[in-house]
Amino acid sequence: MKRIIFAICTLLCANVLWAQNLFTVGDIQYEITGTNEVEVDSASTSATSIVIPETIDYEGITYNVTSIDTWAFDSHTNLTSVTIPNSIVSIGKGAFYDCTGLTSMDIPNSVTSIGGYAFANCTGLTEVTIPESVTSINSAAFL
Repeated sequence: MKRIIFAICTLLCANVLWAQNLFTVGDIQYEITGTNEVEVDSASTSATSIVIPETIDYEGITYNVTSIDTWAFDSHTNLTSVTIPNSIVSIGKGAFYDCTGLTSMDIPNSVTSIGGYAFANCTGLTEVTIPESVTSINSAAFL
C-alpha cells in the first residue's frame, strides 16, 4: 500500500513540476526550454492574428523566444496572419498544419530548419518567403 501511495505522489509531483514549465501571456502559451529561453507551445484557437514577440517577460524574467514547437498552431483555421520574429531559429513539425486561413508567410532570416508537415494542408497559403538561412526543410513541409 505504501508503494502505491508513493507512486501516486510521485506522479502528481511530476505533473506539477511539468506544468511550471508552461505559462501563457496573451493568446500564446510558452514552454521554458532552457535558461531564459522559451518556445511557442500553443495558442488560442480563436486568435485570428498572432504576433510572436522576440522576448517575453514572465514573473520578472525576460525569456528569448527561440522556436515554434511541434503542432503549436495545428488546425487553427481562424488564423489569418502570423508574424515570426528574428529570434526564432526553428519551426517544428506540423507547427501550422491545417491552418487553412493563412494566405502568406514570411519566414525570417534567423530560421534554419522547418519541420515536416509544418505548413501541410494550409490550403489558403499562396505565398511563402523562405530565406537562404534555412538549411533543412523536412519531408512534406508544404504538402
